Amino acid sequence: AGANPDVFPRLARRIALNIQRILLGEDAGTLSVGFSAAKRTFINLQTAFAVGVSPKWTTLLEADIIQMEPPEFEGAPTYSLEDVIKKIGDDNLDVLAKIQEVASSYQNISMARSYLYPNVDISATGLKIDSDRALAGSQAVNRIYGDLSFSQIIFSEPALSNLSIQSSLYDSKLSELESVKQTTILEGSKLFLNYLRTRKIFNILLENLRLLRVNLEIAQNRESIGAAGPEEALRWEAEVAGMRKAVMDVQSQMNQIQLALKQILNIPLIYVINIKDISEENERMLITNKKLERLLQDPVSYDLLVEYLVNYGLKKSADIQMLKSIVDTRERNLTSNQLSRFIPTISAFGTITNTFYKSAIKSPFSINFPDPPAGMSPDIPIYIGGIFSGFKIPLPDDVDWNVGINVSLNLFNGLNTSAQIEQSDVEVSKIKIQLKSLEDKIALGIRSEMENLKAKYFGIEQSKIQVEAANKTLNIVSDSYSRGASSILLLLDAQSAALNSQQVSANSLYDLYISYMQLQRTIGQYDVLMTDDEREAFIDDIINYVSRSTQSH
Repeated sequence: AGANPDVFPRLARRIALNIQRILLGEDAGTLSVGFSAAKRTFINLQTAFAVGVSPKWTTLLEADIIQMEPPEFEGAPTYSLEDVIKKIGDDNLDVLAKIQEVASSYQNISMARSYLYPNVDISATGLKIDSDRALAGSQAVNRIYGDLSFSQIIFSEPALSNLSIQSSLYDSKLSELESVKQTTILEGSKLFLNYLRTRKIFNILLENLRLLRVNLEIAQNRESIGAAGPEEALRWEAEVAGMRKAVMDVQSQMNQIQLALKQILNIPLIYVINIKDISEENERMLITNKKLERLLQDPVSYDLLVEYLVNYGLKKSADIQMLKSIVDTRERNLTSNQLSRFIPTISAFGTITNTFYKSAIKSPFSINFPDPPAGMSPDIPIYIGGIFSGFKIPLPDDVDWNVGINVSLNLFNGLNTSAQIEQSDVEVSKIKIQLKSLEDKIALGIRSEMENLKAKYFGIEQSKIQVEAANKTLNIVSDSYSRGASSILLLLDAQSAALNSQQVSANSLYDLYISYMQLQRTIGQYDVLMTDDEREAFIDDIINYVSRSTQSH
């Protein structure tokens, strides 16, 4: 840091002015040779950062900053616009959460498919019943047995419909994921570009603050020699104070944007990062491609370019694909409801029961006699004195089984099916209307963003001309004011015009890129996520489309 300003440019200017006055006829002996060099703080900001010194805000706003751009933080990652777009797609928490949601949705397909596969159950049971009930029912008091059962849907329209619907819903989730990713990329890109914008404006305001302090010193010198009243210095003091407040407001806004950028990039807020500025020659952006720039030069080529992008965007849009998948689910559900009146559900089933243990069965309706004589069946009826006395009942073995086929068709369910059909039909109509509305909005969005892009593209050159003219005007008026030939109001107007033109110029480049990022979101495709081959093919398709259409006209 230092306190002595560089006075040599001012000395050279004073000498030139004195020579001019002499040549115009003034007596050289009457000219003042006094030259006051006011003390002012100068801080080399890069050196301050390097040695670990952090000046206070009041000091920074009072001092002239040399090498104002802070150095890159050693070891900290540097992010360009391309890096931001890719990192959002890979690390943003909202995107990662949506990916997990899509993964969960995929399991719905597996669950829907499971209804078409065999269903096999196995169970084991230990049963004990009271002796009275066992005696009355000729059952064993104690029994241990196992069941093996299966069922298989042979044909079920609801099950097939559910599988198709879940597949379409999964496709809609994939499109929704892409839509969320593209929207988040747009938000992050705008934060990145707005951070660069505020950083640029911050530097412009600091430079303007320096000029205001110079003018304040000039006014104070003019007051000291009686060439001006105290009101001029007071006016400049007010301007300096107002500019200090503006600088702090922009600096605070810049830091807030950087924090939001870190959050959307999933970077801890306390970490330091380096942010790389953009240029008009970003080769990864198609807006800077010379072939496409030529299409903006005349109305016919421009209209054809817009038409191509509208058609391309309607095919590419993830939002449209998501609604189309939902239309598929509604139409499939409608078809299923209509078929449910005529197509039955057919299924097969079966059960095997194996008894591992059972106690002896006692029954009041049977009399167990000794083994019959040779040649007599043990299961034939036995009569004593012509009266039926009972017979030996052959007991079943320990394995029981059954199989069957079930066919079911609902004949009447209180008009519920009719209501579902009507509701599904209305839902299909509603989604199709929404789809058409979305297509119209996307087409409108592409055309509107192209108009913004065209205006901002041509505005960049005009803003450069405006800055150059305003700066020349400011230099002329400043020189005239320092000689006492111009009023403070004229200098204030010139300095305000120069400041506004510099801000407009700074905004023009970032506005162009923001508009282009919004156009890409509307189309459903970001340049930097395309491979080199995809990018070249895309450009060639546009050029060929415009050429063919121009020849046909």
